[in-house]
Amino acid sequence: YTVCKPVYEKRTKDICYTVCKPVYEKRTKNCCYTVCKPVHYTKTIKVCCGHWETKTYERPGPVICKTIQEPGCWVWDPCRCRCVYKPGACKKVKIQCAPIKCCKKVWVPEIREKTINCVKYVRETVTKPVTYTVCRMVPEKRVKTCTYTVCRMVPEKRVKTCTYRVCKMVPVQKTCTYRVCTMVPEKRVKTCTYRVCKMVPQTCTKKVPYRVCRMVKQDCVRKVPYTVCKPVHYTKTVRVCRTVCEKVPYTVTRCVPKVICKQVPVKVCCPVACGGCDDADPGCGCAVKTG
Repeated sequence: YTVCKPVYEKRTKDICYTVCKPVYEKRTKNCCYTVCKPVHYTKTIKVCCGHWETKTYERPGPVICKTIQEPGCWVWDPCRCRCVYKPGACKKVKIQCAPIKCCKKVWVPEIREKTINCVKYVRETVTKPVTYTVCRMVPEKRVKTCTYTVCRMVPEKRVKTCTYRVCKMVPVQKTCTYRVCTMVPEKRVKTCTYRVCKMVPQTCTKKVPYRVCRMVKQDCVRKVPYTVCKPVHYTKTVRVCRTVCEKVPYTVTRCVPKVICKQVPVKVCCPVACGGCDDADPGCGCAVKTG
């Protein structure tokens, strides 16, 4: 019988495919950004200041109580037979003293103009060239050699030995009548099932991996330096006008009344009833007395 024997054979074929090759290019573009540029200028401001002035003023003097004596009079004393001086009554009187001159310091405020240097920041647009890289995909044809295996069926003749049983008739002598069976050849047909390998063409798909470069949008962050106006807190000392009361010792001169007794000569005449007297007589009341 004949069988088909598979024979494997390796073959090679070329496959053409297209690959996108990245090509990097450097380009330049103008990038605009804003910067703060300092501008110096002068400014006139009003500053509150002042000075101390000494002012003199008068205030009324204190009121004091003073004891005074009213003027007396001469009274006739019959016991002594002469005139006796009787002093007047004493009383208290309030007297206003002389005014007092005082000095005090007064703060006189005034406004002065002062020129200071100031800085302000003005925004300005600046153009700067920036270099960046661009990736461009260029198609390129390539050839790849692939090795594959082919199975080819080759017919082959084989011999198979089959064992079967045959029945052989042996003649036997008998004295009796008997029936003889004779084997007569007869053709018969037998159906046998066997397996045959048949090559059938079939379309197959094989996935071959290859690399393709594709342009993908990507957001990138780039740091660009720029100037920003940032507030800075600082401490400043300012002179503030303030009125302060200060005790200043000073000397005041005032007039204080003082009672002084002054001797004044007084001439007193004796009445006529006395009968007259000599002025030289010291015992007489007509003599000049000092009071």
